Amino acid sequence: MIEKLGLDKIQPLDTPLAVLELYHYIHKSHIHLVPKVDAVIKQMTLSGEMQHLIEKSEREVIEHK
Repeated sequence: MIEKLGLDKIQPLDTPLAVLELYHYIHKSHIHLVPKVDAVIKQMTLSGEMQHLIEKSEREVIEHK
């Protein structure tokens, strides 16, 4: 993105300044879904699918600005 914008006096950091956790909120009327959603999130995290989706989403946001 730095190159795309033609910014030559900016250098990216090797590590991010912060990493924020991702939270999912479910309305209390759907509390019965919590165990199912939790299980899927854990499985996606273990398989690497969650990280892949996060990276894909980040790329899409950066490329469309």
